[in-house]
Amino acid sequence: MAEKYGAGGMVGQAAGALGLGGQGSQGGQSAGGQGGNGQGFLWSNQDKHQFLEVRGNGKEIYYSGRDHGLVERDELGPIVRADRPIPRQGQFYFEVCVENTGQNSEIGVGICTRTSPLDQFPGWVPMSFGFHGDDGNIFCESEDPAYEPNKPFKTGYLVGVMLDFNRSTLTFSRKQKEVQKYNFNLTT
Repeated sequence: MAEKYGAGGMVGQAAGALGLGGQGSQGGQSAGGQGGNGQGFLWSNQDKHQFLEVRGNGKEIYYSGRDHGLVERDELGPIVRADRPIPRQGQFYFEVCVENTGQNSEIGVGICTRTSPLDQFPGWVPMSFGFHGDDGNIFCESEDPAYEPNKPFKTGYLVGVMLDFNRSTLTFSRKQKEVQKYNFNLTT
């Protein structure tokens, strides 16, 4: 278990987030978020960065790499959020299948609030947490990695996120194996 992070402000407003910045990257939701009400989610057509496309009736995200020079120059991490917030109780889990890592595997999977900027990967800004595919590290509210498991993503990998309100934990997985688990203080 890792150190505690305050997550009280996220309850009821957090959403699954997927960031793509690698040239020609593509990711898709494969096992739609399951939570307290048992309903999955889709990726939002409205709540996304302009460089990303939502395809497959909200189940796939595509990044062409056409604007990659701008993404690199401005150090952007374009994201798309889920079409609904994470339920306030129980467990919430979602998986993303990495269909194509692109040239530099710049893919981030995690959670953020509805007010997180759409141009910063999950984990780089306050109240966001993300597992990044290029270096395989985990970011918690900072552009510096909080944990360095060095487990990068490859094409075909399943990347999972479990937010468990019953145990106050957030867990990231890769290839259906736990990579890192965090304890949260949900009362702050």
